[in-house]
Amino acid sequence: MSDARRTLGKTAEAILAKAEECHELAKVQHKYADAQHQIAARLDDSAKRQRLHADAQNESAYKLDTIGSTLIADAVEVMGQTERRLV
Repeated sequence: MSDARRTLGKTAEAILAKAEECHELAKVQHKYADAQHQIAARLDDSAKRQRLHADAQNESAYKLDTIGSTLIADAVEVMGQTERRLV
């Protein structure tokens, strides 16, 4: 076998080895990408739950505002009735 053929054979083997390394690295990157997608999906689910919880808290706050306003109105009415009775 000539030197040129041996050199070409070694070059081809080196290229094949590098190709195998590329495929192995790609497998690892796919694994990490899948893990990142799973984490992102969990974070998205958590964010959705947090938004729902925040919406519920806002609704509760609006109800408390309404109750507070009603109580103020009732207190003003009671105070007015008390003052009229005192006079």
